[in-house]
Amino acid sequence: PAAAVAAMMAGDVDAFAKNDVMADLLSAQNPEPFRASANRQLEYFIRTHKVFTGMRLTNDQGIVVASSHAKNINKVNVSKRRYFQASMKGKPFVSEPLVSSTSGKPILVISAPVSKAGRILGVIYAVIDLGGFTESQLDVIKVGEYGYVYMMTPEGVLLAYPPDKSQIM
Repeated sequence: PAAAVAAMMAGDVDAFAKNDVMADLLSAQNPEPFRASANRQLEYFIRTHKVFTGMRLTNDQGIVVASSHAKNINKVNVSKRRYFQASMKGKPFVSEPLVSSTSGKPILVISAPVSKAGRILGVIYAVIDLGGFTESQLDVIKVGEYGYVYMMTPEGVLLAYPPDKSQIM
């Protein structure tokens, strides 16, 4: 079930990566006229996909050039992250649980390449805050009188654990 949910969300991010505004921003000689439109579209994605807490667009060097949160623009570099590297090779990617470099919270990242005319220009990625995911998606599910739902990786790392969110990762 968790793999199916991740695949569905990856499909949403991959479809959004095909948005012309993102490719236009990355390929423009003067990107500024495209940045505001890209930021608005990233903000819209977050508003309409409540499980995500942020969405960002990077250039081919891993520098965030557009974001649902403007404070990240030109300040965050994700070039060393596996999700960026995988998507720069042309593949959508769902990360392992990791610690956010901006918030310090446990997250999952779903990324996809952004291309134009067959050339990969950058990466778009969406962030799932695992604590927020637990609260919004799993806390509401009750199993019997005292039971709850939890989620973990195949390696046994807790991704969502309603009784004690400090146990996540």
